[in-house]
Amino acid sequence: MTIFGFTDAETIPFLGITAMVLFIIASNYFKGYKEFWSPLTLTAVIFFYYCVLGPYQAVATGKTSDRLLNMRPFYPEALWGGLVFLLAVTISFQLFKGRQRTIPIRVPDDVLFRFGRWVCVIGFGFFTISTGGRVASLINPLDADAVAQSGGTISNYLGLSLNFLIPGCTILFLCYIRTRKNLLWFVVFFVVALGIFITLGFRYRLVLLLGSMAISYYLTVGRRPNILIGSITFFLFIAAMGIISEGRQYGRGIETDRLQGDTESYFQSGLNESRIFQTTGAVISLVPDKIPYVGIQPIISTILFPIPSAIYKEKKSAEYLFTTLDAIYGREASVGSAFLNYGEYYLAFGWFGIIMGGMLIGYVFKRLWTWYLSDYNNPLHVAVYAVTVSYLYVIISRGYLPQVVMLFFFSVAPVFVVHRLIRRQVAIRKSRAHAS
Repeated sequence: MTIFGFTDAETIPFLGITAMVLFIIASNYFKGYKEFWSPLTLTAVIFFYYCVLGPYQAVATGKTSDRLLNMRPFYPEALWGGLVFLLAVTISFQLFKGRQRTIPIRVPDDVLFRFGRWVCVIGFGFFTISTGGRVASLINPLDADAVAQSGGTISNYLGLSLNFLIPGCTILFLCYIRTRKNLLWFVVFFVVALGIFITLGFRYRLVLLLGSMAISYYLTVGRRPNILIGSITFFLFIAAMGIISEGRQYGRGIETDRLQGDTESYFQSGLNESRIFQTTGAVISLVPDKIPYVGIQPIISTILFPIPSAIYKEKKSAEYLFTTLDAIYGREASVGSAFLNYGEYYLAFGWFGIIMGGMLIGYVFKRLWTWYLSDYNNPLHVAVYAVTVSYLYVIISRGYLPQVVMLFFFSVAPVFVVHRLIRRQVAIRKSRAHAS
C-alpha cells in the first residue's frame, strides 16, 4: 500500500513526521502567541519544509534524482532519521523543566537602539574593509558588480562581519515598533542588508534576518499570525527563494534575463533546497559500509576551523565532509551538495548520534525558552531570543558543525554581547543611583 506515492518503507516515517509537525504547530498555535514562537514550533516548521513538503513534491513530480543519481533508494533512511531526530528533540524539550533565575531589569529603548545601531555600523564597517571600499557595488542586486575580497588572512572574518546586520537590524526594528522612533536608521540598514544579502546569493542570511524580525514583531505586539495569511506568506517566501535561486550569480546579484518562469516554477525551484534531505538519506544508508564513521572529527574540525589556512595549511577542517559527499556523488559532481544536521550526527556516531544530537538541541533550546519566559516583556530578552531561535534554521539545515559554529559567532553572538553590555551598564547606573 502506498500513500501520496510513497512506498511501504517510506510511508510510516513520512506520516510520523507529518503528524508530529502538524500537531506541534497546531497545539502551540492555540496555546497562545508566546508558545507559537517556541523553539519546538520553529523546529516543526523547518522539518515541514525539509522532510514533508520537499519529499512530497519530489515524489509527486518524480524528480527524485540529484546530480544524475537516483536518490529514491535513500528515502526510507532519510525519513526514519528525521523522525528519530524530531522525537529526540521533542522529548528532551518536554522533559527538561529547569527554571532560569533572572533578575528583571528595565532596559531603556534609547539604550537598546544605540547598541543596535553600533552593531550595524561595526558589521557594515568591517565588511566594507573586506570589499576594499567598493561596497556600494553590492547594494543593488539588479545592478551589482563582483567585488574581490581583501584583508589578507582575516578577509573571511571581515566578510562574515556582514552578518552583524542580522542582530543589528532586528534590534533597530524592535526599537521602532516599540517607540515609533528612528525609522530612518532601521530602513537604511535594512535596505543595505537586504540588497547585499541578495547580491551575495546566500539565502540563509535572508531567512535569519526576516525570521528574527517577524518573531520580534509578534512577540512584541502580543499576537499570532493569521493562519491564512501566514500560510500564504510561507509559500510566497519559498517562491521568492526560488526566484533568487534561478537568477542569482554569487557575488553579482540577480540576472533578470534568467528569470523566465512563473510563480509555480519559482515555487518548485524554491523547494530545491530541500534536496539535501536526499543526501542525508544517502549518508545514513552508506555509513558505515561504504563510508566510515568519523567519530569526534566534527568537534576537532570545529576547534581548528577558526585558524586561517595561511597559518595552518594542514587543518583540513572540511575533509570529512568532502570525503563523504565525494563517496556519494563523485568528486566533480559533489560540489555544492550538503546534508541535514542529523546526517552529520549519524556520520559521527550512528543512530546514537542522532538521538544524542536531538536531545542536546532540545535541552539547549528549552533553556533558551525558559530564559526568555522569565522576563518576556523585556525587549532585550525578545531580541536575544528572536535572533537565537531563528538560528535553528542553520543548525538543522547544515550538517557541518564547523560552519554552524563559525556562523553563530557572526550571526547570533553579537546580540549576546549587547545583552551583557546593557545589563552591565544598567547595573552601574543603579549602583551610582544608590550611592548618591
